[in-house]
Amino acid sequence: MHSTASKASGFIGLMIVQIILLALFWLFVRYSDEALPSDEGKVLGEQHVSKYPHFQDVQVMIYIGFGFLMTFLRKYGYSATGYTLFMTALVIQWCILVKGFFHMEDGKISLSLESIIDADIAAAAPLISMGALLGRTTPIQLLFMALIEIVLFAANEYVALNIFSICDVGGSITVHAFGAYFGLAVSLMLRPGKDQNEAGKYEGANYASDIFAMVGTLFLYVYWPSFNSVLADGNGQERAILNTYLSLAAATGIEITKNLVEDLMRRLRGIIHSTYILRDFIPLNLFMLDNRHVKNTILMLVQQVYDFVIDYYKAVNINENRAICDALEEMSMKAGERPEETPEVVALQNYLTECRDEKIFAIKDEIKIVSRRVIFLLTHTILDSDHIHLNSRTFILPGELEEVLDLSSARLNVVRENLEMALR
Repeated sequence: MHSTASKASGFIGLMIVQIILLALFWLFVRYSDEALPSDEGKVLGEQHVSKYPHFQDVQVMIYIGFGFLMTFLRKYGYSATGYTLFMTALVIQWCILVKGFFHMEDGKISLSLESIIDADIAAAAPLISMGALLGRTTPIQLLFMALIEIVLFAANEYVALNIFSICDVGGSITVHAFGAYFGLAVSLMLRPGKDQNEAGKYEGANYASDIFAMVGTLFLYVYWPSFNSVLADGNGQERAILNTYLSLAAATGIEITKNLVEDLMRRLRGIIHSTYILRDFIPLNLFMLDNRHVKNTILMLVQQVYDFVIDYYKAVNINENRAICDALEEMSMKAGERPEETPEVVALQNYLTECRDEKIFAIKDEIKIVSRRVIFLLTHTILDSDHIHLNSRTFILPGELEEVLDLSSARLNVVRENLEMALR
């Protein structure tokens, strides 16, 4: 929107979109039973009203957290916060309608606090996508991208949650991953030509933009437990809060420690390289100063510290990789058992279900940590063949175990059917 005509057409387009949303709300949206002004409604509404603090936290995350997070470009800070407010306000209305169309009752969409919370969470998807397009798109382009993305988001969420019955309380798959990949796909379609592919003078950060982006990050950090737990109920909500907070705290500590260790390793390597080029003899006026002892002592001390850090990470990596491989092989051996009685078959089926739904995902989270450690080791040292083989087994075994679990489940289903037929 640079010219007067484009601004006017943009404002007219926004007004038309808002009028259409108002008309659709008037036609299809009605208060849910919990929101109706009746004694029964008050009783039913207590559960929804209790989620209002979580609703406030999600609002802060969306408007302030994402708004300030998008100020990472030094010339688009004001635009980023404005675009966040403008997009979220319209997307929430549109999302209530789109998601409501998948769950209509008697041709009407029920409006409650929970539906607005769902729309708030869904608004995070186009805001994440906006991060890949900031500075190259107009507000109207972002608006139409968001309108299309919400339709695809709602369809994807309906398929994932209602048809495939996946568990995604915090929206890691349906919100964050979807928004990120959608933004990358749109940026691929809008990529500039080769003659315009060089970074512009405004494509970068400065001290002020980094500070504001850090403020947005802190808001997201503080309110993330509420975002992850708002859709859960009872004990599940409390577990989501505890797990999210402790995960953030632990990840922060590990990341800071990792950065310190990597900085230490870079400095040690720099000292080693600098020491190698020191001269062995330094000519003075009447004699030559022998510098070999000092040089070798520095090299030895620095190399010992460097080797100690590497050996420590190697030992940790070997121990954890062996533990992961042993756990995977134990599950594989258990899956290969051939029970002959119905109770044993049922017990083994329950075990396989637990492995597929819980244990293997926990091991995959551990393997993500292993992968970062392996990258660190490969950056700073050369691994021997045994270590490489162990790392390879750690990364390959989960895929092979999933195939074993599928085959074993199919075999046990046949065995169970045969046993039940024999009992009949």
